[in-house]
Amino acid sequence: MKIYDVVVVGSGASGGWVAKELTEQGMEVLMVEAGPPRIPTRDFTEHVWPYQLKFRGFGDQKALLENQPVQWSGGGKHKCVRI
Repeated sequence: MKIYDVVVVGSGASGGWVAKELTEQGMEVLMVEAGPPRIPTRDFTEHVWPYQLKFRGFGDQKALLENQPVQWSGGGKHKCVRI
């Protein structure tokens, strides 16, 4: 049976970074992940054109425009304001 120095649960932004840092220091790292396998072309929509999104244009557009928060940076502080 193999013995690991560290077990990282989840390969998200934090888990992936921790695993990278620890392996670079020479530790034996086991990473476990829950959930189904991800297929980038199917599961991630960050880098597609807006017209390729399945539910683009659905919902109450008027309510969205009236209640959509806008981030504003003033004096080094970030605030969400409604316009």
